Amino acid sequence: LDKCTTGILLCAKTKETHNLLTNLFRQRKIHKRYWAILNGTPDIDQGIIDIPIGNIVIKGRHRLTLRPDYSSSKVTNKRKHNGDILPAVTEYSVLKRKGNSSLVEVRPSTGFKHQIRVHMGLGLSTPILGDHKYSRISELDKPQKVHGDILQRLEVRKTLSRNLPLCLHAKQI
Repeated sequence: LDKCTTGILLCAKTKETHNLLTNLFRQRKIHKRYWAILNGTPDIDQGIIDIPIGNIVIKGRHRLTLRPDYSSSKVTNKRKHNGDILPAVTEYSVLKRKGNSSLVEVRPSTGFKHQIRVHMGLGLSTPILGDHKYSRISELDKPQKVHGDILQRLEVRKTLSRNLPLCLHAKQI
């Protein structure tokens, strides 16, 4: 889990159990479900985000971002990517909407670092509430622009929105 993610954490007491769990994860026999509160509402209530992710450097800092495969399309004005491109797939379902926020269940089929955060924030343009890193595609470390109705319900001043925790919870494994 990311250090800011709450919920279930799977630990192994022995090296053998660790190896077994690692192999089960590699074979995708262990399924994970997360709940996330989004700063926004997806246009579609459920779907599958199948967009590869990869590392880029912005202002000297590394960050993951979407890396769509343009080689099989008619798009010709996109640069070719250097570095690893990871085939990331995430399913989501909206459980509840309220104003400009939504509670979603997220089921990653692949399990890459920050995959859920990248797919929700950059893929759907509905970042996880409190996720400042993946709220804007080209900016780092700027506070997330939280919708006013969310701040009002949370009774948080706009100037303190930077202090909101990442609302991502590992619900089931």
